[in-house]
Amino acid sequence: MTRLSCAAAVAAGMTLLLIGSLFYPPAVYVCLAVGVCALPFLGHTALFSLLLYLLPYAVLFKASPGSTSFFTLLELWALALLALRVRSIDRRVLAALCVLLMALAPVSCRSASLWKILVNLLLLYAFVRGYRAQDAVWYGGSFAAGVLVSSVLGLWKEKIPRFLAMYSDLNYEVIGGVRTLRFSGTFNDPNYFSVMLILGILLCIRGLQAPGRGQRTLCAFALLALAGLGMATYSKSFALMLPVALLTILTLRARRKWALAALLATVCALVWELDPGGVIGRLLARFSQQSLSTGRAAIWRSYWQGATNTLLPFLFGHGLDAQLARPAHSLLLEALYAVGLVGTVCWFGAVAVILHTGAPCARGRWWGMGYAAVFVMYGFLTGLTDYALPFALMMAYVFSRTGAEEVRMA
Repeated sequence: MTRLSCAAAVAAGMTLLLIGSLFYPPAVYVCLAVGVCALPFLGHTALFSLLLYLLPYAVLFKASPGSTSFFTLLELWALALLALRVRSIDRRVLAALCVLLMALAPVSCRSASLWKILVNLLLLYAFVRGYRAQDAVWYGGSFAAGVLVSSVLGLWKEKIPRFLAMYSDLNYEVIGGVRTLRFSGTFNDPNYFSVMLILGILLCIRGLQAPGRGQRTLCAFALLALAGLGMATYSKSFALMLPVALLTILTLRARRKWALAALLATVCALVWELDPGGVIGRLLARFSQQSLSTGRAAIWRSYWQGATNTLLPFLFGHGLDAQLARPAHSLLLEALYAVGLVGTVCWFGAVAVILHTGAPCARGRWWGMGYAAVFVMYGFLTGLTDYALPFALMMAYVFSRTGAEEVRMA
C-alpha cells in the first residue's frame, strides 16, 4: 500500500469515527489517536492531502462544543513532524518571519493569536516547500472530497443533537419574506464555506484538462455539485465570484472549452428557468433587500476610524486580541486595527515571500485567480488568525501552479 493509499484509508476511517462520535462521543478520541499515529508514516503529499480532507470537519472534531478542535492538535503535530524532516529553512522566509514577529511583538507578545499566525505561515511554507506539480490532483481531489462529503453530513445538522450542539447559529435568515436556511455544510458560517466552494470550483475547472476521461467526468460532476452548494449558501460574495471563476474555462484548450461553455450555459439557463425551490429568486432578493455589504459598511467605517485616529495605533495597532463591539468582517481592516500598517505590510509581505519560494516556472493564464478569490472574499470576512486561511492559500497556490503546467504543455 502506498502512502497516498494509506492516507485515503486513514481519511475514510477518521470520517466514520467522526460520524460515530455524534452518537458515541468517546469515538472522537479514537479518531484523534488514529490521526496522531498515522501522520508520522505519511509523506509530504499524503500528509497535506489528509489535512486538506479533514479541514471541513474541524468544527466536529472536538471533545465538547466549546473546546479546542482536535484538528488544531493535528496541525501542530504535522508541523512538528515536518520540522524534523527539514534540515534548513529558506533565508528569505526566515527573515520575513523575524521581521513580522518584531512588528507584532510590541502590542501582541503575550497573545496566543500571535502563535496562531506563526503556525499558519509555517504550515503554508511547509506545503510550498514540498509541493510537486504531479501531486496537484491529490491535493485538489482531497480538498474537494472533504468539502463534498462533509456537506452531505451537514444535511443532518439539525437532526442529531450532538451535531446541533456544536453550532451557536444555524444561519437562518428571512429572505424575501421566507425564513431560509443559509447552508454552511459543517462550517460555522456560510460565507467561509463559500470561499472553499469557489476554490473547489477553480480546481475542478483545472481538472477538466486532465488526460483521463474518468477524471474529467468526476471534475465536471464535482463542479456542478459545488456550484449547487454555493447557491444554497445564498452568499452574495459567492454569487459575484462564481461567474468570474467560470471564466477560467477560457484557459482550457479550444476544443474542450467551447463544448464545456455551451454545456454550462445550457445548465444555467435551465436552472434559471426552473429555479428549483426558488433558490435563485431568494438569492436575488438578498441583493434587492440589503446593501451589497450587508450592513458591513458601518462596521468598516468604525474600524477605519479606530485604526487611524492616532499615529501609534495606526502604525502598530491595538493588539491581536483587540476588536470593537462587532468583528471587522474584513481581513484588511481587521489587520490594520489589530496590528497597524507596519504589521499588515509585514504579514502580507511574509505571505508573498512564502508563496514565492516555490520552484520557478512559467505562469499560466489566469494564474492569480485563486489568490484573487481568497483575498476578495476574505475582504468581507475576519480571518487574520482563521484556521482555514492557510489551506485556502494552499489551494490558490495549487491553482496557480496547474496553470503553469498548462503553459509548459502548450
